[in-house]
Amino acid sequence: MMKKRIILVILVLILPLLFVSAGITPFLQLSPYFLVDSTPLLYPQWPKGGDDGFRSMLDDKAIEGSSERIQDTILRFDSRPELIAAGFEIETDNIFFLLKIDIREELSNFIGVAPHSNIPYLGNTKYVVTNAQYPQVAFIEYSNPYFFVSVGRRKLDMGPGKYSFMLSSEAQPNLDAIALGASYIEGKFNLSYSLYGIGGSNSTINGYGEETDLMKTFFVHKVTISNDVFRFGFSEMNCIYGAHPGFFDMTPFVLWHNLYQEEHSNVMIEVSLEGKIKELRLWAQYAQDDLYFPGEGGFNNKPTGIGFGFGFDYKLFVGEEFSSPIRKNNDYALKEATLRDEGGFHLVGEFYWATNYLYNRRESYDGERFENDKYGKMTLPYRFYSSYGGFTDKIDAYYLGFPYGPGSILLSLSFEMENQWIKGEVRSALLMRGNDDIDTVIDGTTKDTWLHLNGDIKRVWSVGGKLSLSLDKYLKGLETEVDIEVKYDEFYEEIVPIIAIGLVKAF
Repeated sequence: MMKKRIILVILVLILPLLFVSAGITPFLQLSPYFLVDSTPLLYPQWPKGGDDGFRSMLDDKAIEGSSERIQDTILRFDSRPELIAAGFEIETDNIFFLLKIDIREELSNFIGVAPHSNIPYLGNTKYVVTNAQYPQVAFIEYSNPYFFVSVGRRKLDMGPGKYSFMLSSEAQPNLDAIALGASYIEGKFNLSYSLYGIGGSNSTINGYGEETDLMKTFFVHKVTISNDVFRFGFSEMNCIYGAHPGFFDMTPFVLWHNLYQEEHSNVMIEVSLEGKIKELRLWAQYAQDDLYFPGEGGFNNKPTGIGFGFGFDYKLFVGEEFSSPIRKNNDYALKEATLRDEGGFHLVGEFYWATNYLYNRRESYDGERFENDKYGKMTLPYRFYSSYGGFTDKIDAYYLGFPYGPGSILLSLSFEMENQWIKGEVRSALLMRGNDDIDTVIDGTTKDTWLHLNGDIKRVWSVGGKLSLSLDKYLKGLETEVDIEVKYDEFYEEIVPIIAIGLVKAF
């Protein structure tokens, strides 16, 4: 099977070269990197027991009391640079098509070895380039000022801040999705509507053993009213689980909160506000899954689950946007418009609070009813391939929105600068977490503990910087990148550096 995958990769790498005369733009990127991730491994020197050990690792919780969670590990793995990227683009005035293949290390290699390079046999193992999820990004998009449609695999992003509680490109793998939207424009006034249909992962998985062949599908719709200094957005997300969705679940112009699809539907809402006063941009957002009031006639094991955030973005100096031939997976994300002016020098501060039971779901009610609701968490299952032994399913691998999940508070402050040749930032952050996470059991004891962080609060302080420098004017298609972060984790009581230094050459 390994030989078949290698042959497939080679064919895909050379296929674009056959179509240059047909208006297709092929690309090949080579990205050797030096890497350091000193975060203590959750399961050091794993694996020794083959596939069973890998499955056990992904299904277990993090180390007791640790601020590190399995989702953090997987997200850091996804952010590591690939060694080779290849594919092709087709672009006209209204149509854009992309197919992109990454050759990168696999998850088991990262978890068990934490290699110091993405080059095979250089500070790592022979399993460095065997992640078999091909292609990583592939979609076709049509757009004009009044309408857009996108079909394929890419990241989705909404909201005025770095993160939305609903859809954030910083929190996701590439999603298999269809998205469409329309806008009514009258002068500076814009009324827009968008609809997203998202598959549960890049493969529907049997993630729950003999219990059920679980299928998860997400639908999101959003209405936005805006002008050049103000934006208001209202959105809903409907998670359909344990059933094939019908038009009743995805019909675009109704409130899904009114469907009452018990044991097959979990719905949350998000409201966002964004305003601009000269060079200052302010924003706020509020997300809600459930609200419980003590006087509403009994507790049905659905505690309050909300999230809220706010931030500012002050543009200190005007500048051009960064220009580079290197395009990474996040650069292909489908992002909705904001009031941010790109380029120049920005001071940015953000605050997020995901309360203890946001994204989570009750186990049952009265021990008998709604037993399938535990599968309706607002999380994305995912399937990985392990060279050590076949496929590996992770039930709650990702959040579609806020990457740190429930029971988390994040404060950040950064200086961001950008011109035609340089893009960089200096950042600092404080992450606080309690004992509650996505694995916390929701039952009759949780009705009064939804807000404040419970148990021993874990704090992670971090400072870091990132710099991308385009050297295109010296050697066409060349870029260098440095990304350094230093964390102090109170649980481990040590300083943890994370470093990525490399060159990217586009051919």
